[in-house]
Amino acid sequence: MSDIKEKLKQKIKQKLQKEKEEKKKYDPLFDNPTFVEMKNSLPVEEQQKYEEQGKYMYAQLDEFDEKGEMNAAIDTVSQIKLMLRSGMHPSYLDKEEREFLTNYLGKEWYKEFGYLENDLNRINM
Repeated sequence: MSDIKEKLKQKIKQKLQKEKEEKKKYDPLFDNPTFVEMKNSLPVEEQQKYEEQGKYMYAQLDEFDEKGEMNAAIDTVSQIKLMLRSGMHPSYLDKEEREFLTNYLGKEWYKEFGYLENDLNRINM
């Protein structure tokens, strides 16, 4: 059980890191020529002061976002797992829920609940 949680946390961290890297490519606010010109007009000491404060603030926001997103993902997986263990048939899961379980628990997540791949499409009677 704890192995699954650890794997889930690792996958979430990897996805969050990838999203952070994609966000760093371009920032319409700070890559604005007017902003760059204004920043360059400040004395060097002021520039360094603002950069340090910005790094501190940004680090705090990243930490908050990472924890919040990770907790939300863990809660979502836990809720879906609880529904399935309580008797909900996997064919009743919507597309997003199935994709979420596939992303965080692996392609054969349904085996953990005693189902076959065929059970994802319809109830066998």
